[in-house]
Amino acid sequence: MKRQLDELLDADLQKINHISENKHYAGFSKKFNKEVFVKIFKDSLKYNLEYEVLKEQGTLLLNLQEYNAFVLEYEDYIPITRETMADDDIIKAAKLIAKFHKDNWLMIKNEKEVSLEKVLEKNVTRIADRREYEKVCEINSKLLKNIKVLEAEYEETLVLIHGDFGLRNIMRKDDRLVLIDFERVKYASYYLDFIKYFYQDLNNDKSKIELFLEHYYAHSFEKLISKELEISLVFISSLGILNYTKRVNDKEFERLGLRMLADVDDYFRNN
Repeated sequence: MKRQLDELLDADLQKINHISENKHYAGFSKKFNKEVFVKIFKDSLKYNLEYEVLKEQGTLLLNLQEYNAFVLEYEDYIPITRETMADDDIIKAAKLIAKFHKDNWLMIKNEKEVSLEKVLEKNVTRIADRREYEKVCEINSKLLKNIKVLEAEYEETLVLIHGDFGLRNIMRKDDRLVLIDFERVKYASYYLDFIKYFYQDLNNDKSKIELFLEHYYAHSFEKLISKELEISLVFISSLGILNYTKRVNDKEFERLGLRMLADVDDYFRNN
């Protein structure tokens, strides 16, 4: 694959190490006379999703459908870490994702998850071979007791979400923040975009979460969700992580999913 890409782009691409199921390369392309970034997808569906977003943004240099890959201009982004993230970055991130949700300009066929019950069923089924499955089924049964009320509220929160919103996909470019990696975009509850960000990047710090939500709601059309729907979405996020870490060996990420699951369990034990 690298040889074909080198010939096509007249380049000597170097592989970028990244915890992902995809492959990433970068290097100077004589064909385009600039530094380029190449992303090759393992999953054709994820390739198609990100392609639709980038096509609308007009940022593609070259689409390589036969390889489930595309070529972008290499951007000298500066990563943001928990240590370097200031309150102003939290506010900018809130405004950034609010704009993404509010624009809601992309229609993706067969990706609108309009039924909370079906989303729960799909995610529970996918981890049937994990040791946490019995606990997961117990929690799911509690959520289903109030599913009609939750369904109605869930439907009102549906927007196009990023699907993997967090510091690893929020980059600094000059004095602004930029979203990258759109392979998991879908229609789902807007709040689903926040859960990993709150847990992983804000460390569930109440004051930071409140700061983020204050500015998110001020720049979006969305309403505050109920605690039970929030818990439902934390549960769904935990199941997604536990399913992902069956395929990708990422113990730290797996612990995050288990932490979410424990918090959901604690909620039902105390309510």
